[in-house]
Amino acid sequence: AEEMGALGIRVERPEEIAPAMEKALGAGRPAVIEVMTEMEALSPGASLG
Repeated sequence: AEEMGALGIRVERPEEIAPAMEKALGAGRPAVIEVMTEMEALSPGASLG
């Protein structure tokens, strides 16, 4: 994201999501928020594809 001129933010904990959204919306440029998850945290029956 940064190399393309966008803001890049990584979120690793749920409580970081709202501040990341606020930062992205206030950046005045495109932003990418990468949300790290654990495979075990997926809902039963959910799939990634």
